Amino acid sequence: MKYSFKRKDEISLQTFEEQVKAQYAALEWLSSGNAGIDEIAAYVQGIIDSGRKCNRMPGGLSWGYDEPENMPPDARVDFFYMPTYLNTAFLMQSYSMNPERIGALNGFADALRNALVTCIGRRFNGSGYSKDDFVQGIMIFANIHTKEFIRTYSDLVPYAFSECYFAVLRFIEEVVASEEEYLARIANSWENNHIEDYRRIVELENGTAERKTLFVYGSLMKGRYNHNGYMEKAVFLGKGYIEDFSLYDLGYYPGILHNGGQGKVLGELYEVSVEDYERICRLEGNGHLYQSEAVTAHFEGYGDTVLAEVFVYLGNVDEAKRIPVKKQPWTEGGEEMEYVWYACYGSNLKKERFMSYINRCADRTAPKEDRPYEFAHPVFFGGVAETWGYGNRGKAFLNLADAGHAYGRIYKITHGQYLEIKNMEGRDYTRKVELGIIEGLPVITFTSENVQKRNVPCLDYLDTILDGLREVYPGLRESAVSADLISEIFSMDEIKVLNCLREEEHGLSNKEISDITSIEIVREKEVISELIGLGLVKQDSRSLQHMVTEDDAVFYTRRPERPVIDRVRMLADEEKVMRGVEPDEPLVTTVSTEGGRRRMILSTRYERKPENRQAAIRLHGTVCQVCGFNFQEHYGELGEGYIEVHHIQPLSTLDEEVVVNPETDLVCLCANCHRMMHRSRNHVMTVDELKGLLR
Repeated sequence: MKYSFKRKDEISLQTFEEQVKAQYAALEWLSSGNAGIDEIAAYVQGIIDSGRKCNRMPGGLSWGYDEPENMPPDARVDFFYMPTYLNTAFLMQSYSMNPERIGALNGFADALRNALVTCIGRRFNGSGYSKDDFVQGIMIFANIHTKEFIRTYSDLVPYAFSECYFAVLRFIEEVVASEEEYLARIANSWENNHIEDYRRIVELENGTAERKTLFVYGSLMKGRYNHNGYMEKAVFLGKGYIEDFSLYDLGYYPGILHNGGQGKVLGELYEVSVEDYERICRLEGNGHLYQSEAVTAHFEGYGDTVLAEVFVYLGNVDEAKRIPVKKQPWTEGGEEMEYVWYACYGSNLKKERFMSYINRCADRTAPKEDRPYEFAHPVFFGGVAETWGYGNRGKAFLNLADAGHAYGRIYKITHGQYLEIKNMEGRDYTRKVELGIIEGLPVITFTSENVQKRNVPCLDYLDTILDGLREVYPGLRESAVSADLISEIFSMDEIKVLNCLREEEHGLSNKEISDITSIEIVREKEVISELIGLGLVKQDSRSLQHMVTEDDAVFYTRRPERPVIDRVRMLADEEKVMRGVEPDEPLVTTVSTEGGRRRMILSTRYERKPENRQAAIRLHGTVCQVCGFNFQEHYGELGEGYIEVHHIQPLSTLDEEVVVNPETDLVCLCANCHRMMHRSRNHVMTVDELKGLLR
C-alpha cells in the first residue's frame, strides 16, 4: 500500500516534518481519484487509532508532535495544529466520498468530532502578526469544501466549529470585498499580501454562483413547518438578531415592522442559493405581503455583523400581538411550545435527582422521554453548592467560553415544568442557553451569567453525576466517563501532586514532591498554591513555626477532603487502564526508604503506547487467547470491543526502552486470565503455561 498513516514510535523533528509532508501527499492522493476504498479505509483507521487526547482541550483529539503547552508558541502551528488540520481534512473528505464505508469504521464519528474541536483551539490564527499560517490552515479546509460538508453532515460537526469556521470565512469575504482598503493597510507592514489566497478561498467555498445571506425569524427556522421544504440546501451560519424592528404574532406566521429605533428580533442566519432565495420570495409573497430588505444582522454571542436580506411585513398589525424579546424566537400561534428538551450536565444527570425537581412542580408528570446528549462545551466546577456536603464545595456549570465536550442527558418535559425548574435552579443559573432543535423542539439548559470561582465538588455530588452517567450511557466504558470528569475537575499535574500526597499522609516537602512527580519545582509550587486555594491541601504547622525554606515547606491533604481526592484518583486509574497501562505494573511505585519514610519513585521506562494496544487488538482480536472468553457474547453491546492487552515481557523488567512488536510481544486476555498471569510475584506466566492450568 503506497499510503498509510501510523504515528512513529520513535520520532524526531526531522521525521515529524517528513510525516507532515506525507500527510499533504496523502490528501492529494485522496483527491486524485486513484485511491481504492480499501486503501482509504485503512488510512482512515490508522488516523483514528493514532490520535491523542489533548490535556488542555477536553474532548479534543490531535496528531501533533507534543502537547501545545510543551512547545514554544511559534512552534505550535507547525508541530501541533497543522498535522491535526491535515488528518481532520482527510477524515472529512474520505467520509464525503463514501459515508457508508468510512462512517462504519471503529471510532470514526467520535474521532472526527473531537478533531474538529481541536482544530479551533486558536481559531485558525497563526503564530504571530503574519497571516501565512492562518491562510495555510484555512486553505486546507477550503480545498475539501468544508462549508458544503457542514451543510450536508451537520450531525458530525460540533456547533463551535461551524460557528468559528463561518466567522473566519466572513472575515475573508470582507477582505476581498474591500480589497483597496486591505492593500493600503498592509502596504507599510510586515504582513504578506494574501489577497489572491483570500479570493481563492472564497471561490472554493462559495463557488461562482451568487448566494444570498438571509435572516429568518418565523416558519423558515429550524424545527418550524417550512424549514425542510425551503432550507434543506441552505448553509446555517448561526443564531442572530436584528435591531430597530418589532416582532408580531399574525397567527400561523409572524411579521416584523420598523419601530423607530427600538426593539430587537431574534432569529437565524443562513446562506442560500439565488434559486432557493427566489422560491422563498414566492413563499413570502414578496412585494405584496412582505417586502425583502437589506439589514445589518448581528451574530449571537459575539460582535460580528453581516449584511442580510429579511422579509418585512406590509400589512397592519395588532399592537397587543407584539412579542417581547424574552418570549422569542417565535413559535406557531404565539404560544410557547408544549414540550422542550431540558439538557442536564450536573447532578440532574441522575434521573432520581431530576425527579425531585419534577415532584416539586405543579404538574408532577414524569418526563415523556429522556436520552443521551453530548455538549460541544466542557463542564466547569465552581461556585458553591450550598445543599451538598458541608455546603462549601463546587457545582457544575457549562463553560460556554471554550469549545470542548461533556456527556449529558436531555429530558422531554412540558414548558410549564421547564419554567418551574428554571426558578428552582436559583441565582447561579440565570443564563439561558439554546443548544439547537431536536425533532422540532428546542434543547435548553442554563449556566451562570458570571464567571464562577473554581471549586471542587463534594463526594456526594460527584457520585451523583457518575450514577447519572452510568444510567444514560450503559454501553460507555467507565474509563471514557472518567477521562471527561478528570479533565473537568483537575489538571494532570494536580492529580500527580494529590496522588503523591495521599501516598504519604504525614506530608512531603515541595522539593520531595517535585522529585517524585518530575514536575519542575516552580510549576510544583504553583500547583500546591492552587490546591491550597481549593481547600484541599494545607501546610504543616511545624514547618510554618520553624521558618523552613520554601523548598522544604511540608504539605499534606486536608482530612475532610480526602474522600473526593481518592475518588478522583480511582477515576484516574480507570482512565489509565483505558490507555493500555497494565494494572499490575504501576507507573509510580514506593520502593525505597529514607530515614524510615517510604518514598515514591517515578519510572519513566514503563510507558505504554495506545497505538501498540490498538494494533494488538487488530492483530489478535477481542477473544481471550487463553480461555476464549468473549466480552461481547456475554455482555452484549457493553462488552463490544473490550479486551485487556498483556506484555509478554513485563516492561518493568527492562532496563531500557525497547520497540514493542504488537504481533509477537503482546497478547489479548480477559480480565481473569490477565490477573492469573501476574498472580505469582516472582514469575509472569506464559500463555501456554496458563492454558495448561485450565479446568
